[in-house]
Amino acid sequence: MFNVLTPLRRAFAELAIDEEYLATDPLAGFTLERVEADLSEDGEDEIDPYTTPDEIATALPLAEPQYTNLFEFWAWVGPRSGELIALTWPDVDLQTDTLRISKSRRESA
Repeated sequence: MFNVLTPLRRAFAELAIDEEYLATDPLAGFTLERVEADLSEDGEDEIDPYTTPDEIATALPLAEPQYTNLFEFWAWVGPRSGELIALTWPDVDLQTDTLRISKSRRESA
């Protein structure tokens, strides 16, 4: 959210007000409060991924059939979502049964 406000503030301050489209800055004095993440007793973030074969086996049948293989691959291999999205067939070597994760993709809003 903070990254969204920066260009918006600039648009209001430097464009809308300087060009006299607006008389006052609607974001003047507006701030966002940062919310701290809940931490466990040991100070670590509470992240609860599927960690056992039983949990994965329970979750997979809940997926739409066309996504089951994708989700199973994601659960067992563990790429980040951007790495998963960026995979292409040239990254797969069927002769050596290897997969090369060398890039990531990020969608901008």
